[in-house]
Amino acid sequence: MILNNVFLSQHLYKSMEELDEKKADKELVEMEIEIKADKRALETKVSRMQFDSMTEELNTMFQELLSKITGQEQDWHKIIDKISNEMECKLDRIELDPVKKQLEDRWKSIRKQLQAQPAPKEDDAAGIRKQLVARFHCISCDRPVDMLTPGPHLVTVPSTPGLPSHKSNRPYTIYELEQVRQHCRSLRPGTNHGHFEMASSERAMMQMQRIHTMMCRQIERVQRHLAGPERTYSHGALREIGPSRYPHILSPLQRTSQSLPKQ
Repeated sequence: MILNNVFLSQHLYKSMEELDEKKADKELVEMEIEIKADKRALETKVSRMQFDSMTEELNTMFQELLSKITGQEQDWHKIIDKISNEMECKLDRIELDPVKKQLEDRWKSIRKQLQAQPAPKEDDAAGIRKQLVARFHCISCDRPVDMLTPGPHLVTVPSTPGLPSHKSNRPYTIYELEQVRQHCRSLRPGTNHGHFEMASSERAMMQMQRIHTMMCRQIERVQRHLAGPERTYSHGALREIGPSRYPHILSPLQRTSQSLPKQ
């Protein structure tokens, strides 16, 4: 019994010592409780990272809304300008009534014309008669006179004299003869091709002389008609320009016969 009491007392002492070492002061506990956050209040709080992320999202949303509002404002201004331009082009109510009345009157007149029966069209005549002989009276004796109906007046061009022509054919003839001479010299004598070429040249030269003679005759006629007694070159004068007048001008066949060697 005494041992049990001793043991209990020792246990009580140990418990007292532990309480002295580990027990909390009441004032300190109350102060700590005041500083300590409530658990229910902590549930309503957020962290710093969540707050920053939400702030960035809100900022992005505000920027998007601002851009949309700006775009809608621009569209709104465009629509207002378009409506203003259309309103300027529109007619006023007072101005519309006269136009409407004019259109109605025009439609009534067109409708009457459409309902009215068209007049029968007559065929055109196949031919007409015109009096060719006009009947007039003389001024002095009052005698009836038959005269032809004057036709349409034709505008004519006044006749003018021609330009003066060259009265001599020597330069042109000399040039052609010199050209024939050079062509004949380039050919070899004694060949069929050479004879053919010379004959062709002679024929062409004769034809050109005939054409030139005809032209001179025509010029002579015109000069006689315009100038009268003016001196012109006749066909005899043209014949004098030939080989009889200038014996040193030989024909291509004569020059060829002279150039061929004698057998």
